[in-house]
Amino acid sequence: MVSQIQTSQARNGTRPMMSEKLVELSNKARPIIEEHSRQSDKVTEATPFKVKRGLNVITSLELGKKTFPPIKWAVENLIPEGLTVLAGAPKVGKSWFCLGLAIGIASGSTVFGEIPVEQGRVLYLALEDGQRRIQERLKKLNSGIVPDLQDLAIVTKIEPDEPIHQAIEEDLQDNPNTRLIIVDVYARVKKQSSNQNANSYAEDYKDAEKWKQIADQYGTAILLVHHTRKQGADDFINAVSGTNGLTGASDTILHFGRARNSADATLEITSRDAPENAFAFTLDGLAWRMLSGAEHLVRDMATPRRKIMQIVNQSLTGITPKELSEKCPDISYDNTKQTLLRMFKEGQIKNISGRYYPLELWELDFS
Repeated sequence: MVSQIQTSQARNGTRPMMSEKLVELSNKARPIIEEHSRQSDKVTEATPFKVKRGLNVITSLELGKKTFPPIKWAVENLIPEGLTVLAGAPKVGKSWFCLGLAIGIASGSTVFGEIPVEQGRVLYLALEDGQRRIQERLKKLNSGIVPDLQDLAIVTKIEPDEPIHQAIEEDLQDNPNTRLIIVDVYARVKKQSSNQNANSYAEDYKDAEKWKQIADQYGTAILLVHHTRKQGADDFINAVSGTNGLTGASDTILHFGRARNSADATLEITSRDAPENAFAFTLDGLAWRMLSGAEHLVRDMATPRRKIMQIVNQSLTGITPKELSEKCPDISYDNTKQTLLRMFKEGQIKNISGRYYPLELWELDFS
């Protein structure tokens, strides 16, 4: 009985002691819990704010209320503002093409014999030519006289370690009326990565993106003249030398092609802003002139494509690229193969099991 009473008293005495202890622990824990709650609220509030700023979100309602200036064209439907790559094999006439382009825009007349252009300053980096050669070419394109053009600025040499992007930006700040910048050739200004393990695609894209950012910021067109690979490609974009990083970052791709010893050339275009198209050119002296309409059809008679078409039309049992190349020793096998494939994609001939056939009369498009 005595032990039961002692036990009961002990229990009754313990309760107030335990309650005091719990209150003390609760008081210590409360500020910790409150601080943790405040930190959780901060994270919850900050997270969507940071994501929203990082994404630069705009609703379609807000976008619909904005107005933008129209696209500025160096050449209508051919070279819009932004970054353009002009690719072609060495010595096909790209530099003559660019010089004629520069003269036309700087003078505000026409380019390629028929396309009117708005006058503006042209910065032409002719990095494979000296001043003497440029002077001679200017004379040949202008009846023996160097044109008196204040808005045609020419650079034939840059220092190897010169920060080219910074120099271009400074020039644009001093000359806001610049409509076109031509870099001939791109390989002379492209910085090679010192990191052997660098991702080539990422490096090409990063470098091209710098040029695009300058073009976009100053609302001008930048034309990078570049080479194509030695081996051919079914798609001319894949023929551009280097990785797809350069073409991926560019707004417009131009491919300039000409068969050796031929006065005829083609210019193919794919662009974010200009319609996809192909144009025929011919040399008028040393100036490239664009062909159009019936003249294009007549001139096409002398092109490799026309010659290939004639042989295909005569081959009732079909013909392979190799067989056709043997009949046309003046046209390379790669050129024959590419031309046949393009003609097939354009609906000009048929391909059955690797052999090419002429279209039947009912298959021809007379529209």
